[in-house]
Amino acid sequence: IRMDFVEVFNPGNFAEEADRFDLCPGIAMDLRTGWNFDLAVERKRAFASVEENDPEFLVLSPRCTPFSVILNFRPELYESAEYQETLRKCMVHLEFCVKLMHRQLDKGKKFVFEHPWSAWSWYLEALTSVMARAGVMLVKGDQCPFGQTAVDRDGHEGLVQKRSGWLTNSAAVARRVGVLCDNWYYLEEDKHR
Repeated sequence: IRMDFVEVFNPGNFAEEADRFDLCPGIAMDLRTGWNFDLAVERKRAFASVEENDPEFLVLSPRCTPFSVILNFRPELYESAEYQETLRKCMVHLEFCVKLMHRQLDKGKKFVFEHPWSAWSWYLEALTSVMARAGVMLVKGDQCPFGQTAVDRDGHEGLVQKRSGWLTNSAAVARRVGVLCDNWYYLEEDKHR
């Protein structure tokens, strides 16, 4: 069975659009689809599935919460056992994604990895090892041009900027996701958050 792409830490958002581009989606590996990457056996099974199906493209978007610079406003959280455990799990997930990205590079295949632009994960050796590889680029792009929305405290849904970093070895993907919001052109009442 042909699999053009596989999603990791993503419940199948890209698969919903596959027909528009004549692509055959592969597996969507996410906790919401039954994959628990906290477990070593699940990571091993996922890596074996990627090896067996050899997708042309991987979409990777692991949890980013513990890497947020917003936590700097609450330094006491860094000391909590809950934060430390969440960080430990997210580091395992990040290292798993790095292993998959290196696999794609070694096989001449493509990937895209997303984390918030301001996340401190970009400075970790795991991600810088991928960035150092030939053909890999990190681009900045906002998610509002692609329809990212949220509900504000007043219950109104609207576009949100959410500036992301996109790590990829596809120049075409880098051009497509490296779009910055032009929201600053609008009148104040028409601006989104």
